Amino acid sequence: MKRKTFAAVLAALTFCAAVTGYIHPDSIQAADSYDLTVSIDTDSMRKPISPYIYGVNSDFRTEEYLYPATAGSARQGGNRFSGYNWETNFSNAGRDYKHYSDQYLVDYDKEQLAIPGAPALGFAREAAAKNVPYKITTVQMAGFVAADDGGAVTEDQAAPSSRWIEVRPTKGSPFSLTPDKTDDAVYIDEYVNYLVANLGDATTKTGYQAYNLDNEPSLWSSTHSLMHPEQTTCEEIASKSIEYAAAIKAVDPHAEIFGLALYGVPGYVTFNNAPDWAALSAEYDWFLAYYLDEMRKAEEAHGKRLVISRMVMRARGTS
Repeated sequence: MKRKTFAAVLAALTFCAAVTGYIHPDSIQAADSYDLTVSIDTDSMRKPISPYIYGVNSDFRTEEYLYPATAGSARQGGNRFSGYNWETNFSNAGRDYKHYSDQYLVDYDKEQLAIPGAPALGFAREAAAKNVPYKITTVQMAGFVAADDGGAVTEDQAAPSSRWIEVRPTKGSPFSLTPDKTDDAVYIDEYVNYLVANLGDATTKTGYQAYNLDNEPSLWSSTHSLMHPEQTTCEEIASKSIEYAAAIKAVDPHAEIFGLALYGVPGYVTFNNAPDWAALSAEYDWFLAYYLDEMRKAEEAHGKRLVISRMVMRARGTS
C-alpha cells in the first residue's frame, strides 16, 4: 500500500475550495426558498496562532523588510544562498543573472568582504535589534559554492572546476574561527560553529534559532545548472538532509532544522520528476511522503529529531 500524507489531504481540500469558489451564486437553483440563520461562536475551540507564522524573507538585509512591519520570524535565504561561500563571502546568482559569481551578498563592501559569514552575522544582529524572536539562515548542500568573484561562469567551467569549491557537511578536524581558504573545501559544521561563537547559540537573542537546508533543491539543475548540473534525485536530497542536519545538531543541539524549501506543487508531488521518483512511486503517493518517512527513520536511528518540518515560504521577492 502506498504511503499517504496529510499534505495530500490538505491539498485536495484546498483544491476543492478553490474550485467551488468560482461557482457563481446565480448558477445555483434552489427548489424552495427558506430562511437560514448562521451562528458563529468566536469563543469556541480557540487555539493560539504561532507568532512565527508572520515572518519575512530577505537576503542580506532586514531593515527594508522589518520596518514598519512587525515580524515574528525572519529567514535569510533564496537562490543566492545555494552558492554562497561563507569563508570568502563570494556567491553565485545562477541563471537569475548569467551564473555570475561576485560580492553581491556583502553589497560590494570591502570591509564586509573580509569578515567570514558577514551576511549571516549582519542579518541576525539587525533582526535581534528589531526584536525578531526567531531567525533562520540557509546552509549550502548542492555540493559546490562560488570559489571567486570573477563574474560570469561559462558552460565549460561547470562544477567541478576552478570556479567552484566543494562544500562538505563536516570538517572532521578541529574548527577554526579563521577559516582556511587554501584547503579546497568549506564546511557547514565549521560555519555553524563560527556563527555560534560570534552570535550565541539558538537559545540566545542574537543567535540563529533555525537553519534551512538550502533552497529549492529540485531546481538545482535548472537554477544552478553550472554548480549542480545533474538533476537532483529523491535519494540525494533525503540523504543530504540527514547528513547536514546531523552535522548542524552536533554543533548547536538547540537549533531547529528546516528542510525542503520547495517551489511549486510538482516539487511536493514528484520532486519535479526526479530520476528516481518512478521507482519510489510504487510505495509513496507523494515525494513529500517519502521524504518525511526518511526523516522519521533518521530520527529513530539518531535517537533525536533532525529535520522538524519542510520550509514553506514563497512570496513577492522570494526565490
